[in-house]
Amino acid sequence: MDKELLAKKFCPTLRFHREEKYTPTNFIELFKKNKSKIEFKCPNPEEKWKKKAKFDKKTGLLWFAPAIYVHFLEDVGILIRHKIVQVSLIIQYHFYFAYNEYQWGIIQVPFLMHPHDWEQIMVALNKAGELVSFSVSAHGTLLEICSGNELQQCMIEGFRCNKGSHNFGSIFQTPNKPQKEDIIITPETLVPIGNGEYIPFKDTIIILENKYDIEFLKKFSFYPIIPPWERYSYNPTTWKPKYWSKSPFQRFIELSKDEKGAP
Repeated sequence: MDKELLAKKFCPTLRFHREEKYTPTNFIELFKKNKSKIEFKCPNPEEKWKKKAKFDKKTGLLWFAPAIYVHFLEDVGILIRHKIVQVSLIIQYHFYFAYNEYQWGIIQVPFLMHPHDWEQIMVALNKAGELVSFSVSAHGTLLEICSGNELQQCMIEGFRCNKGSHNFGSIFQTPNKPQKEDIIITPETLVPIGNGEYIPFKDTIIILENKYDIEFLKKFSFYPIIPPWERYSYNPTTWKPKYWSKSPFQRFIELSKDEKGAP
């Protein structure tokens, strides 16, 4: 089957807290100064977001230029549950948010608030095009979801973005639990693209390797957040993830090595 069709077929359902202020955005449209010039550094994306995003009554959320960025990996071995598993296709869904207004329950945590936020959901498929595993963002770590019941539950119920922090899994290595009051955006949900027009959320997919070359993408700065094409968790030439699941301890070791200048 065509890879783009597979990306739309497995496009995840997202669940938003009703008070969430940000939704996934086409960062290039957000960074544009005008129709032709791009501000590659964009130090205050949240200010531009607030000016450009419009509340949509149909979905109950603010939107500006919704986008899901997708990258593919074919025929790769990944470490799932401590065992190398050969998978036919990995679909990487990357979501850009203009700001992270971090909340711990009802408490806002100022030192964790920052401009720019990239989150991810990866899907591993076998040769038959069947779902093998998810790998989702979990506060700087990666959480794998492999059991049959959990896979089906995630396909039906989707992935929850915590209010103010767009991770899909807990640092305690569990998926975020859906809430009854969540606003649910499925692949078929119509989202606004401006001028009164709507398209299904799955049709906002932008295939990165088809649309932009890596040298163009590297011009953008998302400081202090590293974008997916420059992240430590990928092989920089292949985008192959070093981990399908990464514990907080593994993340701590990585950061310690970075601080000491170790490779």
